[in-house]
Formats: sequence, structure tokens, C-alpha cells
Amino acid sequence: MKELDVNQAWDVLHANPDSILVDVRTPGEWATTGVADLAGLGGAPQRLVCLPWPMGAATERDLQSFINALEKAVPKEVPVPVLFLCRSGVRSAAAAQLARQAGYGEAINVRGGFVNPHAPQQGWAAQGLPTQPARG
Repeated sequence: MKELDVNQAWDVLHANPDSILVDVRTPGEWATTGVADLAGLGGAPQRLVCLPWPMGAATERDLQSFINALEKAVPKEVPVPVLFLCRSGVRSAAAAQLARQAGYGEAINVRGGFVNPHAPQQGWAAQGLPTQPARG
């Protein structure tokens, strides 16, 4: 599975106007820390997709529901880079791996996450990348 740090991920999003960022954190995390702000990048109308990863011991049904929701938001027939982001990079790695198994050729994990508690300087927010409050 391909992984990029947050700055490399930003570069991909900036260079490819069709690329998508999928934030797999929980609604509570989005509300507390905000989400990535991709508005200044232009390109696809829905470049940020907020889609929570199943918490706890995910069942096959949970994982299939996640993939079904992902396919509605980001059709896999259109080959674009799909980057996955969570708090620290663990859930997003699982999501990227599942997406790749489901047929997303360019499923990429964003290493470092949004606000990584284990390596605070590596996160999206700590690196000064654009953020915005989550829309409720």
C-alpha cells in the first residue's frame, strides 16, 4: 500500500484536481478538530469526503457498508488518487488497504494523520495545512 506524509498528500491534492481526500475519523473528531480545507485547490466539486471508519471490531458487514458508501461518493470506475486520512494514520491505512482490495487502484494512506497524538508535529494541522470547522 502506498503511503505519503501530510505534505506529500497536499502536493498530490494540489497537482491533481480530480484527487479526493477521504477523512475516516468520527463525527466527534471532525467536530472537535475540524477537517481539511481543500476549497482553495479547485477541481472536483466534492474533493473532501467525510466517511467514518467502523470503530471497534469491524464485521464483514461493517466493512462492506464502508465500501458501499465510498463507492457512492467516489466511483472506482474513475481512476483518480484517493487519499485516506484519520487522526494518526492507523484507521486510514486500514481504509486504504480495504479500498485497494475493492478495486481502487490509487488508494493512498496519509501517514501522520490530522492531529497525531503519538507524533504531534507530523499531523495535517501541525504542519499548517489548511483546516476548517466541520459542517454539521
